[in-house]
Amino acid sequence: TRVMNDVYFIPELRSNIISLGQATEAGCEVKLLGGSLTMHDKHGKLLVRANRSPNRLYKVRMGLKKKTRLLLTSEDEASKWHARMGHVSYGTMKSMFEKGLVHGVPQIVIEKEICNS
Repeated sequence: TRVMNDVYFIPELRSNIISLGQATEAGCEVKLLGGSLTMHDKHGKLLVRANRSPNRLYKVRMGLKKKTRLLLTSEDEASKWHARMGHVSYGTMKSMFEKGLVHGVPQIVIEKEICNS
């Protein structure tokens, strides 16, 4: 598997274009010799090899590598409301809840007073 990073993907286009200028600025080495093109990354790993087509383009089939993003949080309700209220101190928040100054907030038990922000 070869991966090209920091490229634009435009789903509406039938074909995407690789800028050789941007590739060389990123440290890639591009060689055009006869009717073939090779592109190596800055570590010398082959990224692209293509032959010139009759219309003088170098066509390469590429797929998309789907990135998996995973975000894990272990926020309790008190932490969520602490953030929603602009990171007000837990003591103030507890006092507001006890005095009934805040409406629409579920019954919350404040067990810790740590803000991860």
